[in-house]
Amino acid sequence: MVDQRLRTAVATTPAGARWSGWFVLAGLGVIAVYLVAGFQLSQAAAGYFAIPKVERDAAAAGSAVLAQLQYLQAASAWLEPFKFTGLSLIITGIVLSLSAIIQTLRTRAAVMDTALAARKGASR
Repeated sequence: MVDQRLRTAVATTPAGARWSGWFVLAGLGVIAVYLVAGFQLSQAAAGYFAIPKVERDAAAAGSAVLAQLQYLQAASAWLEPFKFTGLSLIITGIVLSLSAIIQTLRTRAAVMDTALAARKGASR
């Protein structure tokens, strides 16, 4: 009974190992989108800061300068949490991999313990 359970446990891949790659891949995809959006935001920021400070400070309500500033602030508001989400997905994938390694090592240790106990009993 125990022997069959251990054989099954050794033969199956832990669920964390199956999902960890997908989490890392999803995190890298989110970070790639963040990179592209950040590059576009840097182009908009370069255009905004190309305008002299005196003109930026004296911009009237509804002007194109204030619209650029509003775009920069709005994009920054969602871009940082987006990056955090990507990094958390990558870290989740790493943690799932590590937990699968721990589970595999525990299973292998139980198998070795059973095998050595059986061999020790057979040699007497």
